[in-house]
Amino acid sequence: MSLYRYQIERAVFFRVPGIKKINSIESGLGRITLFIGDENGNATKEIIDLAGQVVEKNRPLGTQVIIEPFCNSPFPNKGLYELPEHIKRAHIFSATHSDIEFVVKSCIPNCVYFDLITVRGGVINVYIADKNFEADKEMIEKAKSILKELFPSDISISVYKFEEKMLDSIEERRKNFFIQTSRFDVLDYEDDHIRDIAKRDEERFGDTLGKLINGEIKYTSIIDNRLPKGGTIYVDPFITEQQLSILLTLYSKVFYPILPDKNNSYKALNSLPIDLVLALARKGKLIPIFKNPLHKYKPSTVRKFLEDKDINVILPRQLDGLTILTLANQFPFWKTFRENPQVAAEVSYNVSLINKKLLEKNPTQTLLVNALTETTDIHIQVAEAGEAWFMDKGHIAAGNITAGGAVQSLISYLRNKLSSEVSDTIFIESHMYSMQLSIARALGAVFYPSIVHNEKILNLVSHLHAGSDTNLLVPKIDEMGVVLKNLKIICPENVSILDYIDVLNDFEVKKLRNIITEIVNQSSGSHEKLLEQVEVVNNEIRKWNKSRGRFIQENLDILGLGLEIALLPTGLTVPPLTTSFVGIILKTLLGERIEDIEDRIYAKIGGVSPAALRVQRIRSNIQKLE
Repeated sequence: MSLYRYQIERAVFFRVPGIKKINSIESGLGRITLFIGDENGNATKEIIDLAGQVVEKNRPLGTQVIIEPFCNSPFPNKGLYELPEHIKRAHIFSATHSDIEFVVKSCIPNCVYFDLITVRGGVINVYIADKNFEADKEMIEKAKSILKELFPSDISISVYKFEEKMLDSIEERRKNFFIQTSRFDVLDYEDDHIRDIAKRDEERFGDTLGKLINGEIKYTSIIDNRLPKGGTIYVDPFITEQQLSILLTLYSKVFYPILPDKNNSYKALNSLPIDLVLALARKGKLIPIFKNPLHKYKPSTVRKFLEDKDINVILPRQLDGLTILTLANQFPFWKTFRENPQVAAEVSYNVSLINKKLLEKNPTQTLLVNALTETTDIHIQVAEAGEAWFMDKGHIAAGNITAGGAVQSLISYLRNKLSSEVSDTIFIESHMYSMQLSIARALGAVFYPSIVHNEKILNLVSHLHAGSDTNLLVPKIDEMGVVLKNLKIICPENVSILDYIDVLNDFEVKKLRNIITEIVNQSSGSHEKLLEQVEVVNNEIRKWNKSRGRFIQENLDILGLGLEIALLPTGLTVPPLTTSFVGIILKTLLGERIEDIEDRIYAKIGGVSPAALRVQRIRSNIQKLE
């Protein structure tokens, strides 16, 4: 009965303050006695009553829990119950069918097939077998031992060999299982090579999960390849090639989640051609992400990416790890709660007192009270059972923990005042946007959603995520497209996107992004103002083309020449004006900074802005492609 005791003790210890001593015993058929108390083993009526309320919300169905002062415990030297290490490694927190399956398979590595059937009340039959549908005596006895540690002693458990004829029933149940888990299961994989990769990805994630939640690990322990810093964007899988060409004009790299293609799950939805994704990934302009477990993709699709040495891929559990670590850094009190559950209990209790006072002063504050209560409890759940939660949900959990959870608590209170269609739509969209923004933040990128059903929800979630002074979203792509098109910086129709991106280096992309963003921001959402701002730049480009500055730029190395003239007193001779030796060396050593200085010098000569000069240079390079 260890799992039930573990679950109840932690629920109380994380939510009831003033507890210094706690343990429990199995005290009869379906009954647990919980002992709690202060340093002397005593417990006031208030603490007993509060513990009773917590137990009622968290006890396993069909289990009776009696609460007594710790001084009545028959084991005064025992404290908070800890699960055996082999069960703890499975990262479960409840006794559901799927959780029991994961525990057994985790503790018995050669167990492939599993089923659990409740014959009648208090009687359970379990069936296990290896890949050859065999189960020797040792395997069955080990399964019995594990199951006895999980269930109450009054439940009769029998373990039998899983027969091949039972396959149809478990496959049907797995197919109809509503809440899909992110956990690894050997049965999900047909390809041995991909199965081994997925298993290693899972094991690495599981081994570091506790440290991830505590924020005690660096991202380099999660992912082998370094993440690019700055100038990156995370998109959804439904982005079009035209949208992608615009974004690659303004961002050095695009994080792209590959759409699951097994069983034609998303056949009706459009995504980028795999060959294009592969080609862009080889060029380092696109970083593919397998968001879903690898068994959700065709083996041929996975192999194309994983077996190409020129492509860096982010695996499912690597993405989960990056997201959780970012959340842990965002909520550093998780570690405090986990190391000292009574701190979490104090917070929970004080929030309930604040809520009570709020309602006494103003009964209309129910909405705020509801949000405070649910948000606090979500974070306590992470501290209490984070490993189980993240093993099941991975990065999807971010939708509940961050802004999506806050919106959910508000909507759950307003559910009676809104139609189910409206409330469900708000909940689903806020959860989705919150999850996507959390991923973008974990990758150090901004987020661009190609499909937005409700812009107000997206903006609300974005502001809840980052605050009013920071924006994790990019300007609207139609606005950026208008600017680029009118500046004639856009992929020509007769040119492939692969050839187009070759004329843009990362420095130019960064400069251009700043220019376009400033133009969009200055327009304040007005299409007319947007076109006016674009025309200002175009007029400057026309002015530049007629000025002496253009001739000087094309024929002289101003920066190198100026420095060489300065060096004349040292005895150096001046080379031909168009091939400045010092200029070549400086550009090699300083690169981008020299280009920036040159832009300012030439712009000054031509009487135009550096932005116009940069746009003109990029436009000229694109025109050479046509």
